[in-house]
Amino acid sequence: MRLLYISEDFEVDPDVVAVLDVSKEKLSYGKSIILHKSKGVFFVSQNSRQVINEFHKYNRLGILLSKILANYFEIKQLIPLVHGNYAYMPMRGTSHGSTDWIGVHHVEDFNQYEQQGIFETSQGKVKIVFPKGNLNDRLHDCCFLSEIFYIAIRRLVGTMNYELKPSEDTGMLQKYHLCNCLRHSSRDNVRSDLNPVIDFVKNSMLYSMVHGEIGQRDLITSYKQRINKLKHIF
Repeated sequence: MRLLYISEDFEVDPDVVAVLDVSKEKLSYGKSIILHKSKGVFFVSQNSRQVINEFHKYNRLGILLSKILANYFEIKQLIPLVHGNYAYMPMRGTSHGSTDWIGVHHVEDFNQYEQQGIFETSQGKVKIVFPKGNLNDRLHDCCFLSEIFYIAIRRLVGTMNYELKPSEDTGMLQKYHLCNCLRHSSRDNVRSDLNPVIDFVKNSMLYSMVHGEIGQRDLITSYKQRINKLKHIF
């Protein structure tokens, strides 16, 4: 580990292949190890939670939409950070601290052996502890959210008289696109009518803003009315 260099000015981007948390090791030279597509492998001073949270500086939304969409589709385990054609999935639950993250858009194939995830990535093989659950199921849910994100953005872009062309370099994000499970069957509903999803996103954000305030319901109604007024000329 000491042979790895320390990056003091690293700015997170989708070329991150994996974030390995070593904060519990109490190392003097870093709290996370970054595997990056072009910059190699190096230490950073932040733990993995802090690194992933820095994505809000890159995409302006961080994990906000991912959490809301996961709630809408009742995905409750290992909530990933999904933003268009890149996605990062945690190896453990994040409610009690930092964990390792894998960039699913860099994964070409994977295998689960006992409590370990083995990922074939664009930068070689990466082995990460996966202590609980079925890795295939968790990757399935992550890729599903990426598909929903694309469908939603494509419809929004279509209203602007543009055509959205996704990148062809998406790793295994399209691995489950032929899946006929109950969750994937909801894609047709999103394609035909995006409004329920948009309303849920809006309501979730408004509820978060007024949570704990007196008269929450009235405040939400008032904010909705103001937003609707802003949509009209007068």
